[in-house]
Amino acid sequence: KHILSIVESRAHQCPLSLNNYFDYLRPLTGVGGIQLFGPPPLPMLPPDPLEIGYRGKIKDNLEVDLEVFGSNTKNFMTENLTTFDTTGKQLNFIYYFQNIPLTARQIGATLSVNYVIGKIQLKPFITVQHTTLFNYSPYNVLPTVIVTAYTPTAATNNINSGLGTQMTQAATPTVYGGAYLNFEITSHFNVNLNPYFM
Repeated sequence: KHILSIVESRAHQCPLSLNNYFDYLRPLTGVGGIQLFGPPPLPMLPPDPLEIGYRGKIKDNLEVDLEVFGSNTKNFMTENLTTFDTTGKQLNFIYYFQNIPLTARQIGATLSVNYVIGKIQLKPFITVQHTTLFNYSPYNVLPTVIVTAYTPTAATNNINSGLGTQMTQAATPTVYGGAYLNFEITSHFNVNLNPYFM
């Protein structure tokens, strides 16, 4: 009637041709162009989730499922302004896909219940979670980029500007949930509802 589980895993993001072999040039009228390269294969994004769960059958018609989870993710990748090509008469912005210092840590818990009474089945659930970002920087510029009209503060506003900082990831919902409702009208006809909130 009672089951405890612990799961630790790792699943790397698959290598993408876009990140590793991309070579794209977009001309910019009156300026030059933007060139984007995919370098040799970079370390892939490896989420490291840990889940601890409990499932219990309280009664014949009542089951409870609780899961506490956490994960730590690093090796995020983005296109960064690496240098300028000024060999011609115009200015070319050179971007490379690179790993950045950002890491994300998420913790949370999900509670669900399965309740059956007569011909009605009710399975509500709720998840509470929190995601923290470490070393986040809004700039995708390397600190070695030369000073230009487009990058006047690259030495201070770059991919390393957020080192040592932490912030809450506002885009992650703190609470969300919903339910599965099944009504057995006859042995051949059911009605299902799936409300949710966020």
